[in-house]
Amino acid sequence: MTEYDALVVGAGVAGSATALELLSAGWRVGILHQHDKVSAIESLSPSAARSLQRLSIQTGSALTEIIAWWGSEREARAIQSDARIVLRSALADAVRGRAIERGAVVIEGRKLPCIERYREGWLVTCEAERGSTHRLTVKYLIDGTGRASAIGRRLGARRMCVDELFCISMSVHEPGLLGTWTESSSEGWWNLCCMPEEGTLSFYSTAGRIRKAKRYIAAGLYDTRHLQHLLPAPTLGNSRVRACGSSRLIPCAGPGWVSVGDAAAALQPLASAGVSKALRDALMVRDALEHGPAAYDRFQASEFQSYVRQLIQHYALEKRWSKSPFWTARLLPTPS
Repeated sequence: MTEYDALVVGAGVAGSATALELLSAGWRVGILHQHDKVSAIESLSPSAARSLQRLSIQTGSALTEIIAWWGSEREARAIQSDARIVLRSALADAVRGRAIERGAVVIEGRKLPCIERYREGWLVTCEAERGSTHRLTVKYLIDGTGRASAIGRRLGARRMCVDELFCISMSVHEPGLLGTWTESSSEGWWNLCCMPEEGTLSFYSTAGRIRKAKRYIAAGLYDTRHLQHLLPAPTLGNSRVRACGSSRLIPCAGPGWVSVGDAAAALQPLASAGVSKALRDALMVRDALEHGPAAYDRFQASEFQSYVRQLIQHYALEKRWSKSPFWTARLLPTPS
């Protein structure tokens, strides 16, 4: 059996950044990685970009402003010095690569591992890509499996959702644009995030509306008042539907384990804070593991409540469709 101080399950930004932090403290760290071929273009806040620079990671392109049509037909521009626009998979690869350089061992897995208590830690059994089996003993587990919260839920935590939001996204081939644009509509909101070679067009709404939009997303684009002029003749790729509402894991940490990033609490893409949160969570994990998970769990709960209040305020700025079920529901998120 192989021994590690910590095993990070999930090799995205949150999991890989956590591995980096633990490696810097001299820990032996393994990363269980399942390949995800789906990616998208997204923006990074200036704080996230600066945090990545401190890790000697810089990817994507500089982004100087964000443009939106929200609450008004008037264009709003927000200056974003030091922000960047990136391919999410390339960002995750870069952070994971830095962790590997500093000594992390990546274990390619086909399925989520079997976990059981073992002495003062955990016994983890996982099936490798070529059918072999890895047996690991680890002192701590880090759940970096995103919204699935696969490790935390397996250990008895539950996922609480406070709103419903779904997204249909399509890749845009060679848009010739650099930037991010958001436009609200009567049944949801649109986002276009582009680098000249590649972009992502997304529509956010309820599950029912997204099901209807799946076949007609291109037609829906031409019902927008502003985005359609940015993409007069787009070449769109395959569509992908995903859930992207607000939710958190309760609790998000326990004896010998902790969740990070979306696994601990997932924010709507409207907040543009997922990467920032992932990097911040990574800084807190060692303390949570060594000195108890209660403070970490309380912090995540408090931050999530603050985020929900700010989200309601942001949606409340849009008053043009006061009778729309989508928009009225945005103002009253309730736990389910």
